[in-house]
Amino acid sequence: MRHITLPGPISLMLKGGAALSISTSAGKDSQAMTVLLAALARQSPEWSGPVFNIHAHLGRAEWAESLPHAEQVAKRCEIPLVVVRNEKGDLVDRVEGRLASLAGTGINPFMSAKQRFCTSEYKSGPINKYLRRFGLVISAIGIRREESKRRREKPAFQINQQLTSRRLRGLTVEEALRVRKPEQRLALIWHPIIDFSLDDVWEVCGTSKTEIAIRRALYREGKHAEALAGATVHPAYIRGAKRVSCALCILADLQTLIVGARHNSELLGRYQEVERRSGKTFQPGRALITLDLSEPKAQPTLY
Repeated sequence: MRHITLPGPISLMLKGGAALSISTSAGKDSQAMTVLLAALARQSPEWSGPVFNIHAHLGRAEWAESLPHAEQVAKRCEIPLVVVRNEKGDLVDRVEGRLASLAGTGINPFMSAKQRFCTSEYKSGPINKYLRRFGLVISAIGIRREESKRRREKPAFQINQQLTSRRLRGLTVEEALRVRKPEQRLALIWHPIIDFSLDDVWEVCGTSKTEIAIRRALYREGKHAEALAGATVHPAYIRGAKRVSCALCILADLQTLIVGARHNSELLGRYQEVERRSGKTFQPGRALITLDLSEPKAQPTLY
């Protein structure tokens, strides 16, 4: 099984009392990262700072099983789970509010690849607000280079420009550690599983592509309880989703979008109403109101 290698600056910060915040969406990547980092923390008594999971709750926009699954993983890993939210309402409130405020402008009320307020206002924003209480903090995020071209270009770690004190922002991590004063905040973003493969992730989560495929076949046959019994990962994967974030995500592939729509009818209905009233589609060229939600005849792909 793959293990996480600690970069020198990360190790130095953890030994210096940095808080380790492990972001979790309740998806497979954040689960694998949590399992490995929690185990590493138990083996590292020299880490004097707090180690915890943090979940940005999206309200009605996320799978109902996401928070319970995140709680189960944190409990098994023996670390606290911090849950943060946007205090002004959930993501559905935001989309419906935009529908009203943008009426007649021709602007799409939904999120987009260029207008990802779902991330800035409902994920990174609330998380960063919580992390400001720490002078030294590392935010671990479970992305992998294998997932996309954009993620292939991501560094293993970098300074968090939004949280770090202004005088440290233009420095390298090593320089910032050397010159930082006690009253200055230094925050890093770390991608511990950046070089992991999908097989690595499934293995750390206690499953495999083969097992997921078998469980999906059972689910498609209507044997839902049997398919889900004993599964170690989020139920959305067993139902056919390739990723877990928002139940209906503007960046989701068609298969994942259909699975989310099929199992989140109330959310689907609200977003379909936004489409009808705005004349805009949820994804570019793809409307929720025209999705074919019938069960697939062929086995859904795993990735």
